[in-house]
Amino acid sequence: YQTQNGKCHWCKEDMIYMEDLYHPDWRSQDTPPKACTLDHLYQRGDPRRVVNAIHSNVAACHECNVARQDHIRHRQSYWGA
Repeated sequence: YQTQNGKCHWCKEDMIYMEDLYHPDWRSQDTPPKACTLDHLYQRGDPRRVVNAIHSNVAACHECNVARQDHIRHRQSYWGA
């Protein structure tokens, strides 16, 4: 978050840092769209995710993080992966 100056890695918009976001009782649907979340640059199974573990995480707003997950799921189901 701080190394990105509070900006989302994907959309470059300002994010909201929320301590309560990581509470075990928090539900994803309650997360504000611009809340800061941890996003992986590489999807599961990609060898770059393991090799570059330190550099494979970025801060992303919840909105972009969810959009990327939906895109990856759609692409995997389309190609039968």
